[in-house]
Amino acid sequence: MSTVPQDLVNAHVRRFNNGVREGDWQTYGEGFAPDAMVTFDCVPIPPMVGREAIIKGYQTAPPDDTITVLAVNGNSVEFAWDAEPRKTAGSMTMTVADGLITSLIVRLGNEDRG
Repeated sequence: MSTVPQDLVNAHVRRFNNGVREGDWQTYGEGFAPDAMVTFDCVPIPPMVGREAIIKGYQTAPPDDTITVLAVNGNSVEFAWDAEPRKTAGSMTMTVADGLITSLIVRLGNEDRG
């Protein structure tokens, strides 16, 4: 398991949150390699393969809340929806090459952090 650089995690979350706020999913997509894949675990959303498919997927069905990183452990990023900052919303497992995300696996599931 390789560790995802904190600056890459921060940039990804910043682009994601901007996409939610401004609808700018093109900039969000720029953080992915041209042939990247985004998959969702436990959610009935088909995999998105390729940067353009990722952008289109988020444009078509955008999330309605921003996120905050709770913890980074290797290549796994635990996050909370900002509407419920005390609950772990899920995790993102990132694979990175040359400063771009090549694979993103999103797992959703809430856990109260007290």
